[in-house]
Amino acid sequence: EFEVSDTTVLFKVAKDLGTVFMVLPDNIKQIATETSVSRLERSTLISFLECRSDWRQCKNSVLASLNVR
Repeated sequence: EFEVSDTTVLFKVAKDLGTVFMVLPDNIKQIATETSVSRLERSTLISFLECRSDWRQCKNSVLASLNVR
């Protein structure tokens, strides 16, 4: 599953969203639905959850989409 570096990237995204929480891969969807984030940010968090099988290829593009907004 996730390596340490992957969790670090997830934590960076959470920090970029201005939300302070411990990011664990298994609770991303819960965080995305329960926190007061915008629709774009929520879908970005959920796409992280869906990236688990192909993490290396998609994490840079997801991070790029965060930086663009």
